[in-house]
Order: sequence, then C-alpha cells, then structure tokens
Amino acid sequence: MERLLVKTGIYSFIISFSLMFVFIPREREKEFTHEAITELMNVGDYFFMIGRYSVMIMIAAVVLTFVGTKIRQMD
Repeated sequence: MERLLVKTGIYSFIISFSLMFVFIPREREKEFTHEAITELMNVGDYFFMIGRYSVMIMIAAVVLTFVGTKIRQMD
C-alpha cells in the first residue's frame, strides 16, 4: 500500500505540473480604472504558483487513493 501511495504522489505531481505548465498562461491581467493591463509573471513566481497547485493536487490524490484503498479492504 505504501508503494501505491508513493507512486500516486509522484505521478500526480508530475502530470499536474506538466498539464498546468502547458495550459496556464504566464500573463496576468490587472484592471485599473476601466483599463486592462497585461503583464508577464516572473519565471520564478510562475513555477512557484504551478508547483504550489501541483502539491495540492498531489495531496488530494494521495488522500483519495488512501481512502479508496481502505474502503476496498473493508469489503
């Protein structure tokens, strides 16, 4: 079971990081008095944001895998 949780954590982190890197743009849109200004995020901030969300998704995937495994073992 420990091996399954570790694999789930690693794969969910890598997959979520890769998908967010591809689909989340680096531009931020800020709106001032009736004007929209688009600015690029720093690369460090961008990777930190993607990494933070990837860790959240990884934790959720590991918890769901743990709960699902425990429920299956109870049957």
